[in-house]
Amino acid sequence: QETDELEALAEKELMNAAKAINDAARTLAQAKERQLQARKNGDTPLPEEEIAEAIIDSAKAITSATSVLVVAATAAQKELVAQGRASKQQSMYRRDPAWAKGLISAAQSVAGTVKDLVTAANDASQGKAEEEVLIASAKGVAAATARLVFASRAKADPFSNAQKQLSTAARGVAGATQRLVEAAKYSSQLDAEQDAKPDWEGATQTEKR
Repeated sequence: QETDELEALAEKELMNAAKAINDAARTLAQAKERQLQARKNGDTPLPEEEIAEAIIDSAKAITSATSVLVVAATAAQKELVAQGRASKQQSMYRRDPAWAKGLISAAQSVAGTVKDLVTAANDASQGKAEEEVLIASAKGVAAATARLVFASRAKADPFSNAQKQLSTAARGVAGATQRLVEAAKYSSQLDAEQDAKPDWEGATQTEKR
């Protein structure tokens, strides 16, 4: 009974993670629309516009790569279940419930960290959050997806198609995360340079001399 529950729960949490990522992608698409509108209206200086756009685009790339990864993890999980049934062996979920719970926890973690990333990307693109928060959120997604990949690989055939797809997707998440971190660092560097410039408008005549 517990085996069936764990099996169903693993599939459910992977589906929940996929839904959370789709919701995140929609939120980022709306943020992108706002950025395009701001550019059209000339509401923000060009460098800030470009950085905000780069942050949103990079966050979108992470959600897209994570979505592919969750689909691959779901396929790997179904493949594992099918192999057990075909060979009439005791279910992997029954043999190792701790592994099953780890897979479920990893899927939940992916969903949670992607939501955090979208919030941070939205805030950072509007100048409402520090870039460090965005970087931490991106690294959180990378860590969560690494856990999911590890759990998905632990009991599987490393040469199966699902595992190959999983490896490709994991590289996609890592690359997209790195691009977001670079965009956030560049934004932080630009802010620091801006703060370091003297404010001549607010300075007194003595200070200007």
